[in-house]
Amino acid sequence: MRQVSKRTKTLSTELLKTTIMEKPSTYKEQVTNILNRSPKSRNDNAILYFHVLKQFYNVDLREISAFDIFARSGEKTLPSYDSITRTSRVLQEKNPELRGTLWSERKKLEQPIIEDLKSNF
Repeated sequence: MRQVSKRTKTLSTELLKTTIMEKPSTYKEQVTNILNRSPKSRNDNAILYFHVLKQFYNVDLREISAFDIFARSGEKTLPSYDSITRTSRVLQEKNPELRGTLWSERKKLEQPIIEDLKSNF
C-alpha cells in the first residue's frame, strides 16, 4: 500500500473544502481569486496549482495521475504549473495584499542569488 505524505494529506484536506467555481477567463483572474481566498496558497505553489485545477478545471486530484496532469497541460487542456506560478509571482510583486508571510524572506535572498548567477556566467 502506498504511503501518503503529511503534505499530501494537507493538500487533500484543503482541496476537499473547496467548491467548483465558474472559471474566470484568464490565469490572472484565476490566480487572484485563489490568492484572495486561500492564504496558504500565497506561500505554497503546489497548493495554489491544485486549487486552480480543482476549482476551475474540475480535476479530482484523487483520480488523476501526475503524468495525466502534465500530459493535459502539454495538450493545453490544463494550465501549466509554470504559467500559474509565474502569474502568482507577478501578482504578488504588484499587489502586496496577495503576498504570503514568506515573500519578504524570499526577496532578501533574491539579490545574492542574482549576483552569484552573474558571476558564474
